[in-house]
Amino acid sequence: MSWKQLFKTNVRELLLLVPTTCLFQLLNDNVISFNMTEGPSMQPTFGDNNLVLVDRFWYRITKRGLQNGDIVVAKSPVDPTLDVCKRISHREGEEFPLHGKGIFSYERIRIPRNHVWLEGDNKDQSFDSRMHGPVPIDLIRGRVILSIYPFKVCLLYTSDAADDLLCVDLGGRRIIKKK
Repeated sequence: MSWKQLFKTNVRELLLLVPTTCLFQLLNDNVISFNMTEGPSMQPTFGDNNLVLVDRFWYRITKRGLQNGDIVVAKSPVDPTLDVCKRISHREGEEFPLHGKGIFSYERIRIPRNHVWLEGDNKDQSFDSRMHGPVPIDLIRGRVILSIYPFKVCLLYTSDAADDLLCVDLGGRRIIKKK
């Protein structure tokens, strides 16, 4: 094979690879993505190195939107280079008493417009809204819809579970266990 033929073959493959990579990046950033969880803040729901499927688009345009109990991936309000995985416990306009650790000295707090209150499932090991306050909705990057790995138990996150025997209620959200 001459160098011209080799060059043509490589250019053709490269011309196919570039748009494919761009399409993958576009889908990953704006429609649906796979994320790895890290740290103890969402235990027992997620441990270290769980692979989750994140909806980055449909939750914005559906009537349902974001609800209390949804697990979301958001930019950290403290360090924007980090993504955090937390559960929405309160939405805009809700008022609730503060309990447990945190820097707030208020007895009650009201969530401002276009903000949510995010907390980890493992309250003792989570740096969340109890420390930094409500999080702007614009920092939310997506809603977790499925736990893919580990393969032992695959969790489908939905608010409607057909059979109460097949689901666990965590923070107002039903989680269907599939083995």
